[in-house]
Amino acid sequence: AENITILPTKPSRKQIDESVRSRLINAVALGLKDVNIYHIPMQHFAIVQSALVPPSPLMLKTANLSKKKDIIMEAIEEGESDIPSYIKANGGGSMNLNDHEFAKYYSMLLRYEGVTFQSAFIATKRNAKTIEIIGLLVGSGCIIPTTECLENVNKVYLPKEMLFVGVGTDKISLMDYLKNIILDKSCQKIYP
Repeated sequence: AENITILPTKPSRKQIDESVRSRLINAVALGLKDVNIYHIPMQHFAIVQSALVPPSPLMLKTANLSKKKDIIMEAIEEGESDIPSYIKANGGGSMNLNDHEFAKYYSMLLRYEGVTFQSAFIATKRNAKTIEIIGLLVGSGCIIPTTECLENVNKVYLPKEMLFVGVGTDKISLMDYLKNIILDKSCQKIYP
């Protein structure tokens, strides 16, 4: 019988995407020569962030009336899927409407915090005839844009993820917006 454990396999799209993301996050450490990386300045950063991050959730008055906020937050942070049972098991009694509203709000708040970012960088293919964006790197804050800032990148958006994201009042694609800020030289090249 043929040993199928050594047959070549074609990587899935997800594996390919993760490979590209990893390569871009580690561009400086790997010393990549085929990538340019630009820092997006504050005036453009706010527009890019608003296109990718949903608005911060608002707490309803009913949610604010919950008297079990601490135990609800604990349950959600621990990944409990059955919050009412968790609260009851930990001496909190039954959940009322205010508690359910707070649980919904807190879950949305954690999702919101998970997608926010404080700095962004555009990765392009180096030496291409036209600007070819290969990723948008986002991460924690960066006071002075340098290659060290790239150590704080925690997410990479690939072109296919930005293609249908609208920006500004004209709703041009995020990809076109990023190309335009490179073309008008309003972003700073930080690598190489």
